Amino acid sequence: MNRGSRLTLSIVLNLFIAIVVACAGFWSGSLALISDALHHLRDAFALLISLFAHKLSLRPRTETRTFGFNRAEILAAFANSSILLVISSFVLKEAFHRLMHPSPVHSGIMVAVGAFGFIFNLISVFLLKKDSQENLNIRVSYLRLLSDAFAAIAIAMSGLGVMFFGWTWLDPLLSIFISAFVIKQGFSIFGKTLNILMQRVPKGIDVRDIQKEVEGIRGIKNIHHVHLWQLTEQDIFLEAHVNLLENMSVKETAELKTQVDKVVQDRFNINHSTLQFEYEPCGDTSLIKK
Repeated sequence: MNRGSRLTLSIVLNLFIAIVVACAGFWSGSLALISDALHHLRDAFALLISLFAHKLSLRPRTETRTFGFNRAEILAAFANSSILLVISSFVLKEAFHRLMHPSPVHSGIMVAVGAFGFIFNLISVFLLKKDSQENLNIRVSYLRLLSDAFAAIAIAMSGLGVMFFGWTWLDPLLSIFISAFVIKQGFSIFGKTLNILMQRVPKGIDVRDIQKEVEGIRGIKNIHHVHLWQLTEQDIFLEAHVNLLENMSVKETAELKTQVDKVVQDRFNINHSTLQFEYEPCGDTSLIKK
C-alpha cells in the first residue's frame, strides 16, 4: 500500500469515527465527545489536504515551475496547523464555560465511544507511522491522530468518573487538557512551517559553523554572501561566493566544489549547493551581504 492509499484509508476511518462520535456526543450531552468528533472531522479534512498536497508534489518539474510542486506539502502543513489552532481555541473556550456550568452526561456512552475511538484512531496512527518519520506534512496528521487516540482514552476515563463518582466536571476538564495539548502541538508545527516558508536558516544549523568548515578546505580563502534555506523538510539549499587563495582553472574549481558539497552534506545535511568561485573580485566579503 503506497502513501496515497494509506492517506485515503485514514480519511475514510476518520469520517466514520466523526459521525459515530458526534451522534454519541449529542445523545449523551458530552462536550468531550462533541469536541472529539470535531477533532476527527478536522483530521479528515487535514488528511484530505495532505493527500492533495502529496499528489501535487509528485507532479514533474516544468520550465515555468523549476522546483515543481514540492513546497505544496509545506503549505498543507502550514494550513493544517493554522486550522488546528483555531478550532482547538474554540473548543477550549467552550470547555471553560462548561467547567463553570456543568451539565449532565451519559457516562455509559462516553465509555463505549471512547474505547471505540481509541481502537480506530490507533489503526490510523499505524497507517501513517512510517510516512510521518519522512514527511512534515504527514507528521502533522500523525500527531493529531496520536493525540486523538489519547483523547479517546481520556473520554472513557471521564465517563467512568461520572459513572462511579458523579464527577460531571471531569468531562470539560479533560477537554481543556486535550485542547491545550493539541494547541501546543499546533504551535510547534506552525512555527516550523512558517520558518521554512519565510526561508529562515534551518534549525540546528549555524552559518558560522558552515563558514569554519568550508574555509578549512585547502585552497579556499573565505566564503561570503551566504544564503541558506529549506524548500521542504528534506531539501536544504546553500548559495555562497567562495573566494580562492589562487587563480584556478574551471576543472580545479569543479574538484573543489565536490569537496565543499561533501563537507556540507556530511556535516549539515545540505543536499543542494550553488557556489560562485572568485579570485579577489568582491569588495565586500562579509558572511551575510548587508
